[in-house]
Amino acid sequence: MNEKICYKKLDKDDILEILIEYFQENEFLEFSFAEGYLLGDSEKDLRFIGVFSNNYKKISEGDIKKIDREMDYNGDHSFLKNHPEYNIIP
Repeated sequence: MNEKICYKKLDKDDILEILIEYFQENEFLEFSFAEGYLLGDSEKDLRFIGVFSNNYKKISEGDIKKIDREMDYNGDHSFLKNHPEYNIIP
């Protein structure tokens, strides 16, 4: 058997581009503009905040630090943590 392994190393811009494109293509098709932020420490509390809008001027109006403080996590893992009845893995 010919086993293979590959590695990929991404910088901040690559990571943000992948995340933004994923959400625009899968969840926010109606929004033409997006911006993303990586916050926190990679070993402790790394998180992504994405801003999506159909108005470019609205993208920069939000206070990202305030949004980070006040907004709950809303990704799949936080949903499953709060709703274990939907978790299909025992």
